[in-house]
Amino acid sequence: MQGRKIIIFLIIIGMSHIACAVNIVGSLNSTEVYMGESFELKVQVSSNKDESLPAPTSPRSNGGFKMTDSRSMTSMKIINGSVTKTQETTYEMEPTKTGTFVIYPGGINVGGARKEAALLKIKVSPQSKVRKETGALPFFVEAEFTSKTPYVGQQVAYLFKLYINQDYVRRISSLDLSIPEFIGFWKEQIKERKYYKTIDRKRYLVYEVPTILFPTRSGEYKIEEARINFIYSEPKKTGSRRRINNFGNSIFNDPFFSGMSYKRTRKSLVTKSAVLNVRELPSGIALPVGEFKIGFRVNKQRLAEHDAITAIVSLEGDGNINDFTEPFIKLPDDFKKFSSKSDVSKNFVGTRMQGKKTFEFAIVPEKKGNYKLGPVCFKYFDSKTGKAREIKSQVYDITVEKGDSEIVSMNIANGNAVTAVNNSTVESGENIKIKATEIRAIKGNQNSLKIHSDSEEILRNLYYHLVFWFCFPVFGFLYSKEVFKFGKSERQIAIKRSLKKAVSELNELKSGGKEDFKVMYSVIQKYFGDRFDISAADVTASNIVKTLKEMEIDESISLKIADIMQEINFYSMSGLNDSGEFKTFITKLKESLKLLHSQKTVLDKEKIR
Repeated sequence: MQGRKIIIFLIIIGMSHIACAVNIVGSLNSTEVYMGESFELKVQVSSNKDESLPAPTSPRSNGGFKMTDSRSMTSMKIINGSVTKTQETTYEMEPTKTGTFVIYPGGINVGGARKEAALLKIKVSPQSKVRKETGALPFFVEAEFTSKTPYVGQQVAYLFKLYINQDYVRRISSLDLSIPEFIGFWKEQIKERKYYKTIDRKRYLVYEVPTILFPTRSGEYKIEEARINFIYSEPKKTGSRRRINNFGNSIFNDPFFSGMSYKRTRKSLVTKSAVLNVRELPSGIALPVGEFKIGFRVNKQRLAEHDAITAIVSLEGDGNINDFTEPFIKLPDDFKKFSSKSDVSKNFVGTRMQGKKTFEFAIVPEKKGNYKLGPVCFKYFDSKTGKAREIKSQVYDITVEKGDSEIVSMNIANGNAVTAVNNSTVESGENIKIKATEIRAIKGNQNSLKIHSDSEEILRNLYYHLVFWFCFPVFGFLYSKEVFKFGKSERQIAIKRSLKKAVSELNELKSGGKEDFKVMYSVIQKYFGDRFDISAADVTASNIVKTLKEMEIDESISLKIADIMQEINFYSMSGLNDSGEFKTFITKLKESLKLLHSQKTVLDKEKIR
C-alpha cells in the first residue's frame, strides 16, 4: 500500500514537471479595430523540451467575430544546450458588430492537466470618416501609441504602419523609413511585422514597425512625424498600335501586357505628429513600472558551518528589466552574502517587452543552529492600480551543523590579542587550536603569528624592517613624483586621462555611419566606468540620470547626457550621412563630457579625501 502511494506521488510530481515545461500565450496585434477591418490573434505554444507540442483548442469569443483565415509555423531554438520549441498559430478575424468583446485564445492538455491562455479584450468601433477615406487609397500610413499618458519608466509602444492595397504590393520598392528620435526615452527596437488587414472590404498588406519606449522623465513630449520614402511603379501609356485578334478582342488591353511598361516615381508618406504626457510616479518614488513576479531557490537547506549556499533570485514580468537592481533578501545575523553574477533575457509578445533577470550569489552561515532564510522582497509600481506594490518570495528553513574542517595549531605573540572562533579572546603567548575555515581577521600587525623557527623569525623580521624603512620610502617617493604631478591626486589624474582618451577616440570618428555610433557608445561606457565606477552594462540613459542625481550632479547636465545617449542609440541603427551634422554632434558630445568632467561629485569627495 505504501509503495502504491509513493508511485502515485512520483507520477503527480512528474506530471506537474511536464506541465511547467509547456506554456500557452495569446496576443492581439491591436486592441481596438473598426467595422470593416480585420485583426490578428496569435496563439503561441512553447516548451523547453524537444518533444511534440500539444495542439491548442480553437479560439472563441462572446460573439461579434468571424474567422477568415489561419496559418501555423513551428520554430526551435537551442541556446547553451537548452531547447525551446514554439508553435505559433495566427488567426485572421473580422468583427461583425460593434462593442467590447472578450476573446478566449485557447487551452492545452498536458499530462492530464489543463492550461489556459489568458483572456484578451478588444473594442470594435463604428467605421470612421478617416477609415472610409483611407480605405479608398492604394497606400497610406499611420502612427499610434498604446498609451499617451504613461508614467515615468512605464512601457509604451509606438507603432508605425504602412498599408498597401494587395493589388499594388508588387509596384512598391526601395522602402526607406525615418521614425522620430524619441529624445527623453529609452527605446528597444522590435523586428518589423507583416500581416494582412481588411479595411472597407479591401485587403491590405500591413508593414508594422514597433518601438518599445520607456520615458526617463516626466513632462509633455511632442513626437514628430514619421516619414517613409519609396519607389512606386506606375503603369504608363505606351501608345502602341491597337491589335485585334480573330475574335475581335484586344489582347494587348489585357492587364498582363499593359503592366509590362511602368514609370518609376518616388513617393513620400508622412504620419501626423503626436503629444505624450508623461506622468511622474506618486511621491517621486523611483521604482520599476509594470507587472512582475519573483522566484527564490537555494541549492541546499542542510549544511556545515562556513559552507556556502548558492541562492538564485529571479525577477520576471512585463516591464523594463534593465532597471532591476539586486532585491533585498532578509538574512539571519550570523549569515554573510557574497554577490556573484546576474543574467538578463528578453522576449517580445505582441507589442509588449517581457524579460527575466536572475541574480546568483553565495550565502555563508557562521554558526550552527536552525535559521530561516528569506523572504526576498521586491517593490515595483503597478501602472494599472496606480500604486506601489511589494512582492515576497518563500522562506527556507536552514539547518547549520558543526563543521569538521582541518585543525590548525597557532601561537599568538608580540603582545597582540586576537579574536578567534566564537568571539573568544586569546591572549599573548597562548597556544590555540582552531579550524582552518574559521580563522577570522587578526587584530594586530604582520608579526602577530609567531613562526616556531627562531632563525626564520629573525630573517623575516629583518626583511620586514628592510622593506618598511628603506625600500618602501624610496619607491613611494619615486611613485609620488610620477603620480602627484602639479599637486593633483591619483584620482584626479586618472579622471583627466580618461577624459583625454575619450576625446581622442571621438576625434578619430569621421564618417558618421552606424559603426561610428557604436564605437561612440563604447567610448562613453568606458568613460563612465573610469569616472563614476559604473559597469558597461549599467550605462543606459535611465541609469545615468539616476546615478548622476545621486552624485549631486546638476540635473540639466545629466539630462543633456541622457538625451545624447538616446540620439547615439538611434543613429547606431540608421547612421548620419551628413558630415556637417556629424561634426556638430561630436562637438556637442565632447562639450557635454567636458562640462560633466568639471563637476565635483560625492564620489570625488570620498576618493580624494
